[in-house]
Amino acid sequence: MDSQLGQALASVSTSNQWSLIDGVVTKITRRGLKTSFEELNCFLKAASLDELAAHGVWLFKTGSTFIVCTNPGFCRARQSEIKAKGAINTACNCSDRIDREDKYMSSHHYNGGRHACTVSTHKALCPAWRPSPSSHLHSWRRGADKAK
Repeated sequence: MDSQLGQALASVSTSNQWSLIDGVVTKITRRGLKTSFEELNCFLKAASLDELAAHGVWLFKTGSTFIVCTNPGFCRARQSEIKAKGAINTACNCSDRIDREDKYMSSHHYNGGRHACTVSTHKALCPAWRPSPSSHLHSWRRGADKAK
C-alpha cells in the first residue's frame, strides 16, 4: 500500500483480533498520522481486499462500515517474501500444530477474550493464517454502525 494511511494501517496492531474502526483510528493517530473515522472508512471501501490481506489487514463489512483485523507481523513476513522471491508464498509453513495452554485463554478468566486469537491452527506469521471469522464479531457488530 503506497499511501501514508495504508502504511500506517498495516503497521498498527489489533492483536490479531477484530476491532472497530474508531480503535484503529486512535492507534494510527498515536503513531503521528492525523486521520478520521470517515477518512479510514473511505480508504477501506476503495482498497483491494487482496492487497489489504497481503499487508496483514482483513475487513468484515457491517452495514456502512467495517470491523478491522490487523497483523503487522504477517505483513512484514509477506513483504519480505515479495522482496526476496518476487511473490508471496501461500503454502503453510508451520512446522506442526500449535500447542497452546488454556491458562489465560478461557473466557472465564478476567479479560479472557482480549488477546490474540487462538482459533487458527496456524502461527500468526504463516501465509495460511487468517483471522477468526467469529471471534468477537457478534459483540462488535452491535455498535459498529452507530452514528459518528
